[in-house]
Amino acid sequence: MFFERMFNSDQKENCFERLKNTETNSPPISLKLAEMYHTRQQPELALQTLRRAAAQLWIDRDNNHDWKKRIKKLAKKLGDPQFLDQTPDPQWLRDVGFTQLNADSPSFEKTLILDEPLKLFVVDEQNELKSYVIRIAQPDPQNEVYELKLFERQGLGSQSWGDSGGYQRPDGAWTALYSRDPGPFRFDCNIIAADPPGRFRAVVNITN
Repeated sequence: MFFERMFNSDQKENCFERLKNTETNSPPISLKLAEMYHTRQQPELALQTLRRAAAQLWIDRDNNHDWKKRIKKLAKKLGDPQFLDQTPDPQWLRDVGFTQLNADSPSFEKTLILDEPLKLFVVDEQNELKSYVIRIAQPDPQNEVYELKLFERQGLGSQSWGDSGGYQRPDGAWTALYSRDPGPFRFDCNIIAADPPGRFRAVVNITN
């Protein structure tokens, strides 16, 4: 987007249309689109898109300060300067692909590829938001052995990240188990390597 200032009006419009239709969930794309909506004097769409950027930034382990500054700057122009200093609204998280879990949630299955995030969140009995992001990594491309990369947030303050290995089942398939107890229920996520290589089945179950 550095060269956008050099675009003519047709090129700017083409760029705007491409950004509107992209399915990529990333803070820089959502932020740029929000800025374009603001330039076009569409404040409601600008704020809606800016909130998507804030929700996407929520799972950024490095919590990029440059993006945060630009988001805050635009939020101030749109009359909502404080929202980045609060936990995201659950709907914002759902809008960027998070699945909310509660005690009555049915089991569900999702197919993942390498490094694709499985994004889950819970609002506990104290109305505190807890989020869990799971990615599957392959440390050695020559070996079909994988590990889980984990990033967890609780409210505005607590963050943790790490990795967890799995094991080979008797049939040779790699599998891993991720479990958490956010209260008042527990959930398990079973991840199993599938065909073709590089694809995985993630099964999430609520266990009360």
